[in-house]
Amino acid sequence: MNILINCSFLGEHFYGTQKQSEKITVQGVIEEKLSTLFSSNIKTTTCSRLDRGVNALDFYLSFKIDKEVNLSHLRYFLNRSLGPDIFFKDIKEVPDSFSPRYSAHYKTYLYLIQNSDIKNPLLANITYIPPQKLDKKLLEECGKLFVGVHDFKYLSKPLDKEENTVMTIDSFSIDEDDLLKIRFKGSAFLRYQIRFMVGTMLRYSKKKISKEEVEKLLRGEKIQMSPLKAEPQGLLLEKVEY
Repeated sequence: MNILINCSFLGEHFYGTQKQSEKITVQGVIEEKLSTLFSSNIKTTTCSRLDRGVNALDFYLSFKIDKEVNLSHLRYFLNRSLGPDIFFKDIKEVPDSFSPRYSAHYKTYLYLIQNSDIKNPLLANITYIPPQKLDKKLLEECGKLFVGVHDFKYLSKPLDKEENTVMTIDSFSIDEDDLLKIRFKGSAFLRYQIRFMVGTMLRYSKKKISKEEVEKLLRGEKIQMSPLKAEPQGLLLEKVEY
């Protein structure tokens, strides 16, 4: 069986999603529970690699096992045994050829900013709280520059020199609200790409980087200023489309 797990999680207490030795990660704790349940070494494949502190509303993992599995019992077991930081929404069987990473058509990321004079401390661990109120029009003006096909070489951290840094942003939006909701949709993203994009928008809204400099970055050209990586807690993986 090739089993697909759909879950949500609060990233505050995890060192990201990818399994790491001696660190608590989403993949690590799930694999540990699955291995205990099935008395064998279970390895999972994830839909995306998220940074430490990043949250997810729609996250997928899959694993293969040579036995029939009661999927409703598995979902019950995982929800009862892994505590409040992860919730398992759905578990189902998928074709052997299915990959949570490579079968995905689009991913939508959401970045949350408390952009009002009155802050909500209850949302502090899932939002970015800027020192001063941001200019929403300038944020939007900068965000629109990312739509299309661009080279994000200097707005990401490629895993190696051979990694393709030309990516497509299919859509961008920013909601009208004191809680700003910035959305990017694309088929794939590079490491730290969203956080560098949002960091660039923050600088642009404060007039610390020009439109010409942003356009230069999107041509894969280096500028004198180092990229700003937005804080992780405001970022969440909102939706994965298969």
